[in-house]
Amino acid sequence: GLVSYRLSVGGNMYLEIGGDFNYTDSTTGGTQDTNATMDYTLYNARITLGDEEGKWSAQLWSHNITDEYYYPSAFVANGPFVRMVGMPRTVGATVAYYW
Repeated sequence: GLVSYRLSVGGNMYLEIGGDFNYTDSTTGGTQDTNATMDYTLYNARITLGDEEGKWSAQLWSHNITDEYYYPSAFVANGPFVRMVGMPRTVGATVAYYW
């Protein structure tokens, strides 16, 4: 799911606030119960300031804002059992200029 709200803030600029979520259901692991994964939901958020002409923008964002600990996959790799851990909470900034 995704929600976004954009409003003019004057001076030919806009402010956009958005968020999204992604739900992933559990898996059975197929023939190996140890390969099963639990369900999890990830939430992301962002706030963007830019010009209405689309020449530049600056964005602050966060992925996995609830810092959900999750395993997107599990498998056997040439003998050892491997369980991949998902990304923790991540924050950043993106600046873009278009010419």
